[in-house]
Amino acid sequence: MRCICSPTAAETRTLPAGDYVVLTGQGGPSRQLFDQLIGQFFSKILPENPQLYKEDSFVIEALLNDNPADAVVELRIPVSK
Repeated sequence: MRCICSPTAAETRTLPAGDYVVLTGQGGPSRQLFDQLIGQFFSKILPENPQLYKEDSFVIEALLNDNPADAVVELRIPVSK
């Protein structure tokens, strides 16, 4: 199933300024890459650096190459201060 959205249905959001942990992945389906990066952050990086993420917050999933079947992605997670 493919969703084709019109520009009038688009929503603009402003992301807060600040520091982010940025994880990247490539080669494979975008959803699988995002899930792997989320798992890596919460199971490996965060336990070793608990000060990074103290609140339940948002994460940003960015598809960089417009090809979700063979994706290049970034996961951006805001760092707590």
